[in-house]
Amino acid sequence: MRKPTPNQLTKIQNSENQKAQEHKNDTNKQEYGLFEIYVFLYTTVCLRIHFLVDFTQLKIILRQQTELILILGQQCELLQKIAERAIQQILVRRCQKKVNQQVDILG
Repeated sequence: MRKPTPNQLTKIQNSENQKAQEHKNDTNKQEYGLFEIYVFLYTTVCLRIHFLVDFTQLKIILRQQTELILILGQQCELLQKIAERAIQQILVRRCQKKVNQQVDILG
């Protein structure tokens, strides 16, 4: 075998350097692609967790408001009963006054 000439050695070295640079670029592209995938997955998971938390809090708030509405409905029923009793007492007093007036007139 013959020894390669300096010019041939330079060409071989340049070719090897070019292959190494291409491999490095491919590796960087792959790493960047993986990074994009990681960022996408991370943000997707975080957003889903955020929406789940918001949805859960919304369900809790709606449940509490429903309970408050039920309590308000019960209080309205009690107030209606109290008002009915008060009206009955007022009517009874008026009737008693009229009866007393009639007794005084007849008496």
